[in-house]
Amino acid sequence: MTNTWTNESSPFHQGEQAIQQRLGVRESVEKLGRRMIRDHIPDQ
Repeated sequence: MTNTWTNESSPFHQGEQAIQQRLGVRESVEKLGRRMIRDHIPDQ
């Protein structure tokens, strides 16, 4: 499996999104997060 976030929701919770928005990095961090944060726990 890849590290791609497949859910329609964001991998970040509302508090994280608010901070990202204040810093002006919301869109770029969202794109990165969707590529780097898994939406599942891989089998070991």
